[in-house]
Amino acid sequence: MEFQTEFERHFPCRVEPLINTQLVLMHNQKPVPGTQIFVQFVYKVTHQYLRSKRSYGYIHYADFDHQEKKEANINFDLRVVDHSNISYPLLSRELSLLGVDPSLHSSVVDQITLNCKTSGDWQFYNMGGGLTVLPLRVTIEKLHRRVIYEEEEEEDLVISDYVIDYEDVIRMIPASESSIKQLLKRVRIGNNGKDACTVCLEELSTTHAGISHAMQMPCQHVFHRKCILRCLKESHYCPVCLFEMPTTENN
Repeated sequence: MEFQTEFERHFPCRVEPLINTQLVLMHNQKPVPGTQIFVQFVYKVTHQYLRSKRSYGYIHYADFDHQEKKEANINFDLRVVDHSNISYPLLSRELSLLGVDPSLHSSVVDQITLNCKTSGDWQFYNMGGGLTVLPLRVTIEKLHRRVIYEEEEEEDLVISDYVIDYEDVIRMIPASESSIKQLLKRVRIGNNGKDACTVCLEELSTTHAGISHAMQMPCQHVFHRKCILRCLKESHYCPVCLFEMPTTENN
């Protein structure tokens, strides 16, 4: 039996100075006197397809993983950023052509506008012919993840043409309480939006008060405390790499 879930996560947009002035020169073949904003949009979409077996307390392993990358360039007069009725439709159109979710357009345009207004003089390049350019790179990232959950049934577990004991195959033996207390340690996770618990697929983070709910196993894999404790009560394997925790049986 199997079922699947799907979700998408957008990471914070990054606006930073663009170092490749040669690209700016190529794009501005006919310089217009004044101050121009040159924006290079980079849109990255990572598609991740995972399969998850219930045998070991939901072990996720990558079935297919690839990344799409789209780029677009646009330049406009600096004065445009002072008029949202002009800048928003202009930049939103480019974002739509890249396939960026419309719900993100406003925040991306706001970040570009803020960067244009707060950039220091050192970030502007004199391109000659009376043209000054502020080159920016805008990076937008999205994760699209699909997880297929599989639950194996006892009668399906056949090895060498005969059925063997279900528990011997999947080793559903919990980790000992003492090993959980001694070997698991609480760790702090940076709030970068990219660290996720591979059991529940939710983000790992540290609260504003500095409290972390992430636990690290001896194999260095990190999970939510409640997620890994639940797994280790069902199986003594790491849900990612199958590292074996001590069990009462082993002791």
